[in-house]
Amino acid sequence: AELALIRRSNGLKLVISVGERLTCTVARAFLNCFVWNLYGPTETTCGTCGFSLSSQIQGSAVPIGRPFMNTKVNVETVSYTHLTL
Repeated sequence: AELALIRRSNGLKLVISVGERLTCTVARAFLNCFVWNLYGPTETTCGTCGFSLSSQIQGSAVPIGRPFMNTKVNVETVSYTHLTL
C-alpha cells in the first residue's frame, strides 16, 4: 500500500533518504526522481556520505556512497573490522 501511494506522487523531483536503510524496493519506486541515499552517525540526522541513485539499481542493497568533501568516514563491518571510506 505504501509503495502504491509513493508511485502516485508524480510531483516529486528530489528524494533524500537518511536515518534508516534504503531498500532497493523503495528506491526503485522513485526512479522518476533524483534520489540520494545518505549515511551519517546514529546520534544525529545528518549525512556524512552519500550515493546518488541512477536508473540502474543493481544488487540487493543501496550503497551508502562516498564521504562528502573534507569528511572521513569509518565503518565497522559485521565482523568488527574497521573500514575507512
